[in-house]
Amino acid sequence: MSSLSLIPLPNNRNKKLWVYFGFKSSDGKTIVAEYQKKVFCRIDGCTKEELPYCGNTTNLVHHLQKFHPKENAIYLGTTTQPAASTSQAQKISTFFHAPLKQIDLDSKRGKDITSGIVSFIVEDLRPFNVVAGSGFKKLMATTAPDYPLAGDRYYAGKVSDRYAVAVARLQSILAGTKTVAITCDLWTSSAQHAYLGMTAHFVDQHWTLHARYLDCVKLPGMILFVLARLHNAF
Repeated sequence: MSSLSLIPLPNNRNKKLWVYFGFKSSDGKTIVAEYQKKVFCRIDGCTKEELPYCGNTTNLVHHLQKFHPKENAIYLGTTTQPAASTSQAQKISTFFHAPLKQIDLDSKRGKDITSGIVSFIVEDLRPFNVVAGSGFKKLMATTAPDYPLAGDRYYAGKVSDRYAVAVARLQSILAGTKTVAITCDLWTSSAQHAYLGMTAHFVDQHWTLHARYLDCVKLPGMILFVLARLHNAF
């Protein structure tokens, strides 16, 4: 078996990855039957050159990540292979890009993106200043580079607008509801601040049960003390 060579997986679709791995072959074309479940690392000095092969490249990718960070960076495209000869100088024009025309925040596309950002803040309970974070700015620059990201006060105003619409909609629904049950929930935050939440429960005309969160108010210390005593009394 000393004459065996390493070949990549025949007809593979990830040639960049199989540069670093191979199966044992006696003729340079086919995999030796007893080695079909074993793949070997080609990188010089590898201390874990034999890997189990299960029909996918998961083990190969993890191997690069753990043992060969340099080759893994090349595979991911974050760096390039050292040039064999002197590379040509880049033209200065390649470092400049034409300014991107930004859309109007009041345009349909601008409103749609703003609505998406507001939904992200509201539904995921994020602070308004999340829009000022470097990670969020990178995300927006990638997904919507023509969108002029505004400040946190702008989105705070949009959240208030959405709240006003939601309140009016809920008032309209409750106006046509004959019976509403109210439940309260007393809880304490990790900062030891007490809050009281109120939820309305009702059945609509189609006999569908609904629950709508009405409000959440912060409780002063004295009220919290009285409620705690009442709770213990019962």
